[in-house]
Amino acid sequence: MASQNRPRIPSKTLILPAGTAWFAVTHPDRAENKWDPTNPNWSIRVVWEGEARKEVERLLGPLPLEALEIKKAELIAAAGSDMVKVKKAEAMEYEMPWREVLSKETGEPTGEIEIVFKRPAWKTDRATKMKVRNSPPATVNAQAEIVSGLVIPNRSIVVVKMATWPVYFSSDNRAGIKRLLESVQLVSLPKARTPDASGFQKYEATGDDSDQSDYQPQGTDGAQTVGADY
Repeated sequence: MASQNRPRIPSKTLILPAGTAWFAVTHPDRAENKWDPTNPNWSIRVVWEGEARKEVERLLGPLPLEALEIKKAELIAAAGSDMVKVKKAEAMEYEMPWREVLSKETGEPTGEIEIVFKRPAWKTDRATKMKVRNSPPATVNAQAEIVSGLVIPNRSIVVVKMATWPVYFSSDNRAGIKRLLESVQLVSLPKARTPDASGFQKYEATGDDSDQSDYQPQGTDGAQTVGADY
C-alpha cells in the first residue's frame, strides 16, 4: 500500500529559553486608600519607566525564525479543510499584557507602561464563616494565552502558542513579564511553485490525498504539534 511507504511525521521538540524581565516599579497603586466595599477586587496598578518598555518589547517581540529551527523535511503535513486557518502574516502579532500610560492633559504617551492586576478583596473567615476584608497578596500574576500566525520564509504557515505571565511582587516593588513557548503547529506547507494565468507563482499545500485510510497525521486538527521543554 502507498501509505506503508509514506514517511511518518517525526516528533520534534523546540528548545527555547523562557524569557523573563524584571523591573522596579515606579509607583504601585495597591488601592489601599480607595477601598470600596462594593468592589470585590483589588486593583493593583504598577507603572514602569520608559526604559523598561524597551526590555518588554524585546522580550515579547517577534521570535527569530532561526530559533524555531523548523525544517520543511521534518514537519510535513497536509493542509486539509479541517485544519486551523490562519491568515498570512509577516511576523508574530501579540496582544500585549500591558498598556501605555497616556497623559491626562494631552492624551499622548508618557513613555511609561502599566499593568493592572485584579484580585479578590474578600476572604471567608474560617471561624465565623463570614466574609472579611482581604489584604492585597504579596505576589500576584496573570496568565494570558497568545495565539498568533507566523509565516516561515518558504511561505509555510504555522500557529505559535505562547503563555505570558505579568507578575508583581509587592514586598520589594518589582514587576515583570515571563514568556513561555508552548507549541508550534504547522498549518500548511508549499510543495510546488506553478505560474498562474497572470504569470505569478502560486503555492500548493503539501499532501498526497491518495490512500489515506490508515494514515493519521500527528498533532491537533491533523497538523504536527511540537512543544517546548524548559
